[in-house]
Amino acid sequence: MSDEVTRRTFIGTAAVVVLAPVAATEQGVAARRTLRAAVDRIIPARGKMPAASSVGAVEYLEALSARDQEIQQRLSKAIAALGPTFADGAENEQVSALENLEKADPPSFAALRDVVYEAYYTNPKIWPLIGYSFRRGTRKTAPLEDFDTKLLARVQQLPRLYRETD
Repeated sequence: MSDEVTRRTFIGTAAVVVLAPVAATEQGVAARRTLRAAVDRIIPARGKMPAASSVGAVEYLEALSARDQEIQQRLSKAIAALGPTFADGAENEQVSALENLEKADPPSFAALRDVVYEAYYTNPKIWPLIGYSFRRGTRKTAPLEDFDTKLLARVQQLPRLYRETD
């Protein structure tokens, strides 16, 4: 065998080097479309509440995947199981595909569902929509409402569940 690079080897190697990023990009675009469709099916837009992808859930999941290899593996498995045509399916087909994923691979589905909820409900844009007001100012704790002692009346009437000691 010769150490010389043949024209055919050179062209083949060059094609792999040049086209590999294109294939990875095409796969990345398809995976991102699938992920976007999945997060929007898990938390769709309803009334005043926006869809998960419109408040940055996809970007949050991508950043989380870059930092956490286990999450990345689970999300990759989930996206692969849903398939590249998931994003093109009708709503009922997407729901059915997610239900099938939940039955076939519960850990991957749970990881996808949980990080979508995390991405959505930790987003400051969602907080006022669900009535959450984050603490402000220099206080170390959130402001508490005044406690209504009348709420304890029923419990105070119950018999003791303990014995007095000396």
